Amino acid sequence: MYGWYSNTQQKNICERLEMQAAARHFPKRTHPYIYYIDMQDKIVLVTEVNKGNKIIFEDAIPLGELKKFYIASETPLKLD
Repeated sequence: MYGWYSNTQQKNICERLEMQAAARHFPKRTHPYIYYIDMQDKIVLVTEVNKGNKIIFEDAIPLGELKKFYIASETPLKLD
């Protein structure tokens, strides 16, 4: 499993949650910040996980292979 991060995608996710909350909808995803542990045991913020296929966002950065899910958070974690 491979991780990707896109600032555009992260912004879209957060904006969609804000709009759904304002409209009093109950979104499926309430924690927009998703973290995984990578192969170097670092915690990384991801916007998408797949089998290694490039994602559609032009600003997507490949984060490499991931070991396991870490946490989903309502706010960004303070990482080094």
